[in-house]
Amino acid sequence: MLQRIQTLFLLAAAILLTCMFFNPFISFGEEIIKYTDSTLIQVLLIVATVIGYFNIFMYRKRTRQIRLCMFNCLVLLGVQGIIAYYLFTLKTGAAFSLTAAFPVIAAILTYMALRCIARDEAMVKMTERLRK
Repeated sequence: MLQRIQTLFLLAAAILLTCMFFNPFISFGEEIIKYTDSTLIQVLLIVATVIGYFNIFMYRKRTRQIRLCMFNCLVLLGVQGIIAYYLFTLKTGAAFSLTAAFPVIAAILTYMALRCIARDEAMVKMTERLRK
């Protein structure tokens, strides 16, 4: 399970999303806003994190794993869109943390895992076809 490169990609993406729960999102001088203060971001992050960890253990069902990867990429891009919305609508003087880029990095890692899973599925189908 952990020896496959796609599992490592999925694990890295899930760890990045888990780190977002414990780090600040925006700081206005001494005021700090966390990701858990916004209900929409919090719900989407919980969904993306749970899918990320759940997807690691779906290694026997590759087609379902591919679908979950696609859905997770869409959720992560939605989270990044909400973060971009906050970036453009907040007043000046707001400092975003480095973790604001984690959803994009996690989406890229999930997409890389999706490609590796699809390659494995194609190889399995090819070997099944040769056996018949």
